[in-house]
Amino acid sequence: MKPSSSQVDSDELAKFREQWKNEVRQKLQETTQAAPPTAETSTATSTAKEKGPEPETTGHKAKRPSNDLSKTLGRIHQRVDAVGPASPEADGRRAHPRSVAEISLTQKQTEAIGKSLYQEAITAEQRGDSEVALHLYQRSFRMNSNVDRLYSRSIMIEEAKAHARTASMPKSERAPHQRRPSVIAPTAKVALVPDTLAELLVSFSSQPLHFMPEDERQGVPLDKLPDELVVAILINLADRRDVLSIERFGSVCRKSRLISLDPVIWRRIVEWAYVPPQVDDLAMMRDIGSSYDDDWRHMYINHPRVSHLITYHRYLRFMPDGTVLSLLANNEISPSQVVHTLKPSLKTKGFYIGTWRLEDSTVIIEDLLDSERIFVRYGFEMTLDLKSKPHGRWNKLTFTTYSSVQLETGEREPLVLKHERPFWFSKVKSYTP
Repeated sequence: MKPSSSQVDSDELAKFREQWKNEVRQKLQETTQAAPPTAETSTATSTAKEKGPEPETTGHKAKRPSNDLSKTLGRIHQRVDAVGPASPEADGRRAHPRSVAEISLTQKQTEAIGKSLYQEAITAEQRGDSEVALHLYQRSFRMNSNVDRLYSRSIMIEEAKAHARTASMPKSERAPHQRRPSVIAPTAKVALVPDTLAELLVSFSSQPLHFMPEDERQGVPLDKLPDELVVAILINLADRRDVLSIERFGSVCRKSRLISLDPVIWRRIVEWAYVPPQVDDLAMMRDIGSSYDDDWRHMYINHPRVSHLITYHRYLRFMPDGTVLSLLANNEISPSQVVHTLKPSLKTKGFYIGTWRLEDSTVIIEDLLDSERIFVRYGFEMTLDLKSKPHGRWNKLTFTTYSSVQLETGEREPLVLKHERPFWFSKVKSYTP
């Protein structure tokens, strides 16, 4: 008759307990003996004789664990003591040194030992001590066959408790925001203005500031306005989200740069730029500004944010005489304003004039040249297909080819069309005279 599985597990557990007791006894004897080496040797020998040979688990003499393994078992022994006594009688003997023979493991202590052994096995495996790790893994699974699941569940419980503690804290006690050290300066309040700009501002303070005329024979009407009124104009630009115009104004002269740095202007810009979901609320935005010493311009430039910008618009106007006007512009001005200014006399960057012709349903545009330059080295050519939208006929143009042409040699270089969107025809009632 074969023994039941529960009886085998009980015998295996009893053997493990006996072996563990002997190992702890030996560890305690080695650490508490204070006699000379000869006496220590004789004492250890006599003690071993009194206690008898160590039990064998598989028919061979059990190997003595290494120093690292002994230290690990000692730490686990302390953790088991921390779990609690095995019985009320044992609790009454806590004031006296408890012998190893008095140890009686409960299910709770058995699980604690198994999880501790499993955790120490993981640590040993991570530091490359495979022998110790294998020994600890074997022991942990002898204590509990589901020790890996118990360990994973304990880790999940600890993480859930930590998350619950963080979620229960009021927002005022949480960290206001997380910043990467490579992006944001340290939280200590330091001089956040760039060194070059700071030196310029110091030099400005020792010199008279006024707007300089482009033509010295003419006056500067803007110089007659009080600075407060100029700041109010720039605030109006900030409310319209026209940051580029503010920076262009600041690059004109020293006085315009100082006026454009007014914190009220840049605070307006920050208030419309950093809104949910960029930040949680207005209070967090103010906390972020405090970390920049209330330098709102510096915050706008350096603090991470997601921009929702259209990169550019491309316009084509086909004239009846075979002339075509092409304009590439960013979103500083809305398309409804740009189309009314699209005339041959337009003078702006990105404006080209060329010729067009129609072959079947293909529109061919050639000789697109920069209208502002006298000596032009490069031109552009386009080939587009004329198509129909669902709500109209022949009102859509899609790119087929787009090339740059070197005028001296006639060499053509195709351009990438991956990001080019189709053109849509729209009616324009009138153009600006």
